[in-house]
Amino acid sequence: MKLGYYLSLALVIFSSSALATITVSMKTGAKQINLPGAVVWAIPKDKTAMSNTKSAVKDMEQINRQFKPFIQVSQRTNSIRFPNRDETAHHVYSFAKGNDFELPLYKKAVPEPIAFDTAGVIPVGCNIHDWMIGYILVVDTPFYKQFSNETLTLEALPHGEYEIHLWHPALSKKENLKQTLNYSGQADINFHLKHKVRNIEQPRPPEQNIDDDQDY
Repeated sequence: MKLGYYLSLALVIFSSSALATITVSMKTGAKQINLPGAVVWAIPKDKTAMSNTKSAVKDMEQINRQFKPFIQVSQRTNSIRFPNRDETAHHVYSFAKGNDFELPLYKKAVPEPIAFDTAGVIPVGCNIHDWMIGYILVVDTPFYKQFSNETLTLEALPHGEYEIHLWHPALSKKENLKQTLNYSGQADINFHLKHKVRNIEQPRPPEQNIDDDQDY
């Protein structure tokens, strides 16, 4: 008899005046886990809740022949820069539908930021170094955050109806990672995941056996 995998994402919402705080945790069975970089975001049905958001530019750097951070999150229409901090050149690209881009060979430079207009996952690679991979998640809301330990808190959400989402490349695409929440006080939400959480880590670069002037 095979034992199934059980993962719950618990959201506890506390209200204060017209704002709320969401505390998030994940569990496999009864064990609380940490999935670093996993993203939770809340999309309000009332779009006026996002009227005071500001534009921003974030970085996905190339350091020691890896993308840093491994997973970057950006609100739709905001921009991402791709600074190359290495002594070697990189050719950064993505084929993501609606968000495809290409930055041909460049070394120790900071290209102009790129605005991504389509919400969704953008796998990013380097055409020179095949092991280099990273992810950008574009979300259509300012209410998002990434796990760095076993709990996560989204703060200052106006009361109303929301879609609550969860994403990480280790989570199965077969899972239901969206729930609807309508609250004016305190509420709990649990995501019950039936599939195994894959062991996905950022690939490490191989040992560099060539001189810098022989590399790109």
